[in-house]
Amino acid sequence: MAKRRIQVKPVGQAPVLERKPGLLARLFFFVSGLAFFASLGLGVYLIFQDLGRRVWPVLAESGWARHLQAREPLEGAIKCFFNSGCSKVVLRGPYEPNYFLGLYPVAGGLLLLAVGARLVTVRGTTKLPGTAKWAEEKDLEPLKRGRQSGYVGFLWETTPEGKPKPPKKLVPFSESVRNGHMAVIAGPGAGKTSAFFQPNLFKDARDGNSAIVFDFKYPDPTGLGEALSYYHAHGHGVYVFTPFDPMSMVLPLLEGGETREGALDIAEMLVPKRRMEGPDEFYRNLERALLTVLIYAISNDPEVEAPSPRILLRRILEGPEKIKNYISSHPRAEVREWARSFVEQISGMARDKQVGMTMGLASRFILFDNPRLSAATTRTPGAEEAVIDLKRLLQGEKPFLLYIGIPQAEIQGGKGQTLLQLVKRLIDRAILQAAHENGGKLKHHLAVYLDEFPNFGYLPNMTEMLATMRSRRVSYLISLQDRAQGYAVYGKEEFDAMFGTIQTIVAWPSRLDSIDAQWFSELLGKTTALERSYAEGGQVTGFGLFERRVQETLREVERSLLTVDEMQTFPPEEAVVVTPGVSPIRVIMPFFFADGKQKGLVPHPWAKERAKALRYDPNLVLQYATLQGVVESPVLPQREDAYEALFATWVERVLATAPKVAKAKERKGYEITKLPKDLGEDFVDEWKSRGWIEAIPGGYLITERGLKVAGPQGEHLLEWMAKADSLFHLVRKNKDKAVVSAGELPSEEAPVVIQKSTLWVREELAKELPPEALALGERKEVGGVAYYVFRLEVVPVLARS
Repeated sequence: MAKRRIQVKPVGQAPVLERKPGLLARLFFFVSGLAFFASLGLGVYLIFQDLGRRVWPVLAESGWARHLQAREPLEGAIKCFFNSGCSKVVLRGPYEPNYFLGLYPVAGGLLLLAVGARLVTVRGTTKLPGTAKWAEEKDLEPLKRGRQSGYVGFLWETTPEGKPKPPKKLVPFSESVRNGHMAVIAGPGAGKTSAFFQPNLFKDARDGNSAIVFDFKYPDPTGLGEALSYYHAHGHGVYVFTPFDPMSMVLPLLEGGETREGALDIAEMLVPKRRMEGPDEFYRNLERALLTVLIYAISNDPEVEAPSPRILLRRILEGPEKIKNYISSHPRAEVREWARSFVEQISGMARDKQVGMTMGLASRFILFDNPRLSAATTRTPGAEEAVIDLKRLLQGEKPFLLYIGIPQAEIQGGKGQTLLQLVKRLIDRAILQAAHENGGKLKHHLAVYLDEFPNFGYLPNMTEMLATMRSRRVSYLISLQDRAQGYAVYGKEEFDAMFGTIQTIVAWPSRLDSIDAQWFSELLGKTTALERSYAEGGQVTGFGLFERRVQETLREVERSLLTVDEMQTFPPEEAVVVTPGVSPIRVIMPFFFADGKQKGLVPHPWAKERAKALRYDPNLVLQYATLQGVVESPVLPQREDAYEALFATWVERVLATAPKVAKAKERKGYEITKLPKDLGEDFVDEWKSRGWIEAIPGGYLITERGLKVAGPQGEHLLEWMAKADSLFHLVRKNKDKAVVSAGELPSEEAPVVIQKSTLWVREELAKELPPEALALGERKEVGGVAYYVFRLEVVPVLARS
């Protein structure tokens, strides 16, 4: 059977009606209607005229003309036709009416009416089952309008034999569309950096756009660090922030904290308000308020030359009492007055809640104990040339690159989120200020590259920020390995809302996981395919011969434009771009380094230009740019390690839960067991790695090294808790009979009375204690009742225990 080539083209994109008929068409229809009725009249006239001509002599001779009072043939024919007597006698045989004479004008009028009716008939267009298709070159016209900016690959084209053509035609992409922001989704190894981000940065440098790049693969010069060479080769300004290096320019992260609004802005970035309040929302609000007050107080402290996150960390590590004293005795009266109500509120909290709140804040800023990071985030007096003035750069006449290089190892485990969030806040603040002073838009288009977006943690108001930045000539380029990463940080509902504000999605189908592949297939839509059904059969004829019958049926059916199965075999250098106004674009994104020498890789048309720019080594450009601002990072004086101070606070917090404490039998140290389930694992791995604690069944062992870090006070508390263990066991045993009193002893006889930092136990009950524990108390008689009174070195939450 010969093959047949069948081509199906969609008639319409939707089942719509044709536009309303024009005035001339309606006028013609009206005239044709009049003409039709006129043709009916003409047909009747012709019939009776012919009849009158033939029948008039008969009517005149027979006297019917005189009887009907007819004066002429036409009148006589009409009156005779409608007179039953005359018509029966006269209109017979050769004198019957010739009706065929009337058909000719009526047929002409009917034809004219049909033409008019066709002109005004409203027709419905046909619709294919699915109308999705890959965009062709002619479909990309909407992307050519306006200034071009950004890179989304080369148009995918094939030869007549179906083989892919070499990439030649760059997909147009306007700045207005790019300002709708872009999301890149693909698993590891897909080429997000070398096939998408590097060409975008190269084109930004060539087009005169500014860029801000977060590089977590620093100091690897083969990744986003190549942007340093691109911008230097094109003569643009290059600024670097590498806070973990000995030399770096400075970004003062607490900038703006001298105002109440600025301090609150910083605090809300780090302790954001949730859309859905949780059970711990009360304590989160207190934590946010404490952070706001501390930032405002430090930023307005005359004795603090340069407010910094490290100074804030040191103040937090001093503990709740010293924090309250610092705020209450602040040199500025407005600070004391503004923070008074908060100090009163925090003073009424339980001791363990205060310690837990300060530990939570300390955990956010512990990274800033690094001297290099602290120097790179502090505005040092007399070294203003080292500070990166973002607002000035954004208002400048020249495009620039701000390269932020942070090694992944320094921020793993979420400990770098505070740093990234503060940097992000500083950038957003500068953009809004610069745009406001320039009429609402930046002078140069700015692209912000947020590679590995989940590393930033939860960024409050990100959805609103994306919508706001669009009109200020700012585009965000966000990369994700999968949408599950976004759900883990933002929750499904909020992440989907944020993702919905991003207009352009670039995905490598071969590197999507099964869930994202199904989602992306649905996003691309449905197309129309021809379904072929084939049936074969036959029957034996009367002559004993077999008659063979073959039936082939072609039917238009709906199918996905790109199925999940097809994604698994999708070429690795091909991607799909989804952007408003055009059909999905199938593009080729060659690796930027591919210059034709690598076997099996598609050469990139810009590879030679890239090689030319890389004559300027990225590392040398980075060092040169750094030296423009600062010769060497200030060396901070050695102080107590922040982890040591935090460990002492952690020990106090653990003891406040009233665990079982016992001296280790075979080595120096203390075993802490029977810990509450909600204690949390913050910093436990850090303590283990430093050899301060060891895991034992049911708890931890505070080692000899840990005792030295905890200090004399910490060791004294552990020793006291070990001696008082039987006392706490007795209290837990009789907790149903215990009475909590804030003032005097209750009048009723209670075996156990808990009074702030004092524990009263009836003498007959205290006799159950071993001598070692009983020696910790003092016998007293009150109202004829004998008690043993114990002063608590550690105040646990006994009522809860």
